[in-house]
Amino acid sequence: MPLEPGMRIGRIRVEALLGSGGMGEVYRGWDEKLERAVALKVVHSDKRLNAAMRARFLREARVLSRLDHPNICRLYDVLEREDGDYLVLELVEGTTLRARMENGLSKSEAVDVALQVARVLAATHARGIVHRDLKPDNVMITAEGVVKVLDFGLARATDEITGVATRESTRAATQIDFDSDDAEKTAVLGSAMTTTDPTHTSAGSLVGTLHYMSPEQARGLPISEASDVYSLGILLYELLAPGRRAYANVESMNDLLLLVRRAEIAPHDLRDRALSALLRRMLALHPADRAQADDVVRELERIRERPARVRRRVFATAAMMIIVGLIVSAFFVSRHLARTERLYANAHGRIAILPFRNETGDASLRWIESGLAELVVEGARRARGADVVPMETVTRAIRLIAPGFSRGSLTTTQRHALLTSLGADALIAPVVTRDNEGKYTIRYAALTPDRAETPRSATSTVLVEAARQMSVDLVQRIDPASAAAVRARYSLDSVANTLYAMGAQEMRTRGPRVAAHYFTVCLDRDPEFLAAKMQLADCQKAMADNAGAVKLLDETLAQARKRNDREMVARGLITRARWAIDDSDYAVTEQSGREALAIARALGDQDLVGRALGAIGNAMWRTGRLDEARAHYDEGLKIFVALRNPQQQAQFYNNLGVLADSVPDPRAAAENYEKAAAVADRINDRYIAATVLGNLAGVYAQKGDLSRAERTMRRQVALTREIGDTASEVYGLGNLGLYLWAQGKEAEAVQATRDGAALAAKLGNRRVETVLLSNLAVAETKLGNLAAARAHSAAALQKGAGLNDPEVERDVQLGLAYTQIRDGRLSEAARSIQRAETWKVNARCLLMRARLAYAHGEYARAFELIRKSKETEEVWLVQNEQMYRAFEESARTGRPATVKFEGQLAVGG
Repeated sequence: MPLEPGMRIGRIRVEALLGSGGMGEVYRGWDEKLERAVALKVVHSDKRLNAAMRARFLREARVLSRLDHPNICRLYDVLEREDGDYLVLELVEGTTLRARMENGLSKSEAVDVALQVARVLAATHARGIVHRDLKPDNVMITAEGVVKVLDFGLARATDEITGVATRESTRAATQIDFDSDDAEKTAVLGSAMTTTDPTHTSAGSLVGTLHYMSPEQARGLPISEASDVYSLGILLYELLAPGRRAYANVESMNDLLLLVRRAEIAPHDLRDRALSALLRRMLALHPADRAQADDVVRELERIRERPARVRRRVFATAAMMIIVGLIVSAFFVSRHLARTERLYANAHGRIAILPFRNETGDASLRWIESGLAELVVEGARRARGADVVPMETVTRAIRLIAPGFSRGSLTTTQRHALLTSLGADALIAPVVTRDNEGKYTIRYAALTPDRAETPRSATSTVLVEAARQMSVDLVQRIDPASAAAVRARYSLDSVANTLYAMGAQEMRTRGPRVAAHYFTVCLDRDPEFLAAKMQLADCQKAMADNAGAVKLLDETLAQARKRNDREMVARGLITRARWAIDDSDYAVTEQSGREALAIARALGDQDLVGRALGAIGNAMWRTGRLDEARAHYDEGLKIFVALRNPQQQAQFYNNLGVLADSVPDPRAAAENYEKAAAVADRINDRYIAATVLGNLAGVYAQKGDLSRAERTMRRQVALTREIGDTASEVYGLGNLGLYLWAQGKEAEAVQATRDGAALAAKLGNRRVETVLLSNLAVAETKLGNLAAARAHSAAALQKGAGLNDPEVERDVQLGLAYTQIRDGRLSEAARSIQRAETWKVNARCLLMRARLAYAHGEYARAFELIRKSKETEEVWLVQNEQMYRAFEESARTGRPATVKFEGQLAVGG
């Protein structure tokens, strides 16, 4: 709880709150024993359990205790109490260098500021301490012009960072990495992301603020005193070039990252040879080529004392407004309106956070659009009285309904269409602006079917802190009792929160490989940021690093269980169940789904209950327990109808249709698919529509209307390409190949199947790729290309190894048996059919046994088997009818048939 004026912490009487941030607050206090004003920095009591953040807090105390310098904020005391941890610090009254730079400094003022900072670095480096986060926000200037360097929370002893003591050894350790410019190495820790010591950030960590980082920091290489000198060089450059940034033409965080790694500073004529020469030494790419801090001090003193220079006393202008009471660390004041009217009248509702509109004028902040929205969603989903629409669903709906949203506000028609599409009670529309002092303001309004409320706001010099305040406000208006839980969804490190938001944006725009960099560094700064861990695991899964993804998901679940974060445990288990389905590990799917279901029911989280039921139903369907699967799907559907979640309703109708297909019950399948299609049409969701089209094509094929099945399948493939749904396109191409082949369009069928197999391989979808390779083997066999068929069969067997999917195994073995029969290898074919029949004998199994019997000259047996196959309700192809007539003739005559079918089958006699 915040401290109130008049409270006492030991001998310190609290007077007023100076500022707050994600980690805690800073108060103005009075030391009653020593009778002096102090700053009291406190860690939130609920954050002390975070070992990494608490270690950072206490590390700042240890570092400051070793330093006594007029330009460093002094530490007076450390108080470790049951109610929290406190630092008693010197109260610095003044303004940040960032704010001072906005007004511009003269050359002499810039040199004087840089000289005072350089003296701090010389003193800290002499004691083996590297600051690692030097930037204008961490430098204060008092009314007397005295510089104070703040925030030693990231500072380290040199031997903790590099393990080396000399400039030569540092260069030897980093030379090879600097000479190569492998962008994939940026900010990545290789095989290990974190260390066992939560107070230690290993080589490979990205710490500090990117714009002021050294190239080695941005590359994840060891950090030395030279890194601080480089940061001071960037600061000095910008002090000497008012209004200019060291890195020009930066449009994205990724572009900035590349410029920092290469030390590509924008050229600028300082019109001062000595200063230009000094900056070149400070901003050298190689750490060993840079000046040392004491060299910088001597050179700046020499420049300042040049007799020809007209010197002015720093801060001589009387018009300067002195900001009193600014905090002594990088904590920032956040403001948001305290009104608490509810967002909607229902006891339980559904809200959708729209993408943030960037009106800061800063093109490098494009990442905030969906990235910052994802951060707000992560906090807002803690409200017990609301279902928060996933950002992926929101952005998908906007692309379909309001594609020009990023350029302006929603029209009334678009607002109603989005509310309907998302099944939401309210849309939250945020806009970000920035003032001349560098403060960000997020203005956001709730848009309901009948009104648009007056915008509310949250303001901070740290953008992600304003987003956190927005989450708190939203949750308070939904369920005030849940507001306290919001904070746990964020990192205590604002940089980690920023990296998380950037990663979420990159995941949607540039894919998992780029996004993984951001989440990796985010976790290296805060290893306990579980939401980031889940995101990184999803990235690894998408990049086909199954082992890495599973390991990271297991770590997330273990940490969530340890801190009793049951919602995160349930989410992780549902993710595990989803992955296991893709890997055909149905036992894990069901086990994870059941555990998630028990947790979700205990929490009363109906959304998680519904998703868990869907996971369990999927496992039951894949293992042939169709009645049990139907019961789970029906229960899940009822939940999402009650929650008014149209996307999940459509998904469950579709699942019920697929289930009916498996019986088979074409009428029930068609009814459920039509219901799913109706929901998709109502909410204008073409992604769901594409899935349903593919399944409807299967119903038409079951009824024997292959021409209509082909037309519907082509519509589905075209739609998946239009909306970029590559995963669904793969299935569409595979099924299109089957329907084409069934009509005798062999060349088109082979091409569609090949395209599908190639796309499945690109996506890393082993299951679909295996099936399509088997289909290609069958197609090549029918065309008489037995060598190509053998190659495809071998590839299908290899790709399907370890899938543990009985349905896929059956299809592959039947395809292999067909090639073996046409090749005259009848004993091998018999064994392949036997292996196929270990899971649910179907019409294809009967057909293959009929072919084998015919090849053996057992004509009566062949006709009996094909007649049984035709009597099933599974799809009956044109070629099968020709084969039926041939086998009927042979059963009657006792001789090979004169009716042509599927090429010539070898007859063993």
